[in-house]
Amino acid sequence: MPPLGNEDNLAPCSINDLTVQHSFVWGRFKVPKSKASKAPVPMHPLLAGFLLAWRDNTPFGKDSDFVFPSVRLKGKKPLSASIMVQKYLRPAAVKAGVIKEGEKVRFGFHNFRHALATALVKLKVDAKTVQGMLRHEDFGTTMQLYAQSDMESMREAQGKFLEQLLGDRIHLLTERVQ
Repeated sequence: MPPLGNEDNLAPCSINDLTVQHSFVWGRFKVPKSKASKAPVPMHPLLAGFLLAWRDNTPFGKDSDFVFPSVRLKGKKPLSASIMVQKYLRPAAVKAGVIKEGEKVRFGFHNFRHALATALVKLKVDAKTVQGMLRHEDFGTTMQLYAQSDMESMREAQGKFLEQLLGDRIHLLTERVQ
């Protein structure tokens, strides 16, 4: 898929741009900013299967049709980024607990990239893999600007360090606390 957060690139995506059989998505909509931006993004077989099923059931399933067509415009134009956010992305973010129902916060594709990076790091996905999925040239961009840490993860990391440092004497800390 075109890199998430680049809504100008996402909307005009046609079915031709999806190489579902090989589980890759190529973005070809704008001049990429870097070498990393030119790379294909792997697509999980579950997502590929969903897209193939969607293609069989949509009135806009030809190779030249848009993946996100405007039904109002009978598929002749892509759905606008703002409508995609309003109808699909924001409700999905609410369902996933990223934002609260009715919360008056700005949330769009770029925020989704930050949420994705943070979730992947929290799931302990290798940082270089996160960098590749976001198609960042610079590792620092991914880890410093996109992935956010949370208190629970920091506490857990601290605990792991203490366990490694103290080994079987870790009980000495908990005995004094109680």
